Amino acid sequence: MKNLKFSRLFAAAMLVACFAFAGCTPQTKEVLVEKVYVVRPLTNTDAIVGKWDDGYEDYWVYTGYACQYAPNKVETASYGAHDSTVYIQETSENSGYLYYKFSQPISLYGVGEVDVTGKWGAIAYQNLTSTSVQMCDANYMDQKWAGSLAECVKQYTKENNYFEYITTVFTKINE
Repeated sequence: MKNLKFSRLFAAAMLVACFAFAGCTPQTKEVLVEKVYVVRPLTNTDAIVGKWDDGYEDYWVYTGYACQYAPNKVETASYGAHDSTVYIQETSENSGYLYYKFSQPISLYGVGEVDVTGKWGAIAYQNLTSTSVQMCDANYMDQKWAGSLAECVKQYTKENNYFEYITTVFTKINE
């Protein structure tokens, strides 16, 4: 009889211990890792390279296209043509940013001509396919100019509200 009481007491203690251990969850340390996107020079094989048109008849449109991107040149309807090494940061398979150095003054709506030669500019794009893309130039109305590529990458982002008109759809011009 004593063994039976001990067995029941032992079984009950083991059951309580199992429940106690089962209720414990290991302490985990949550680590936030910021995703890093590589910024590299644009190449002729990148899908964004070429001439693009937004379909608007506009004073700032070049002959047959609204903007053009090449590894060593950017032309935009908003800020003109600039000879510069162009850099790309792909944030997904079909979206990202282009960065370039201004090679001449630009005209800002309501402000006039601003000498930004040597400063950095940015273009955001999304939903890139072989025939279309949504994109826009950064809005520089705050006139906070990036003096380096690193500053440009950090400052000119969608999250910082520099690309409010990114919904404009452009069609690739085949030549």
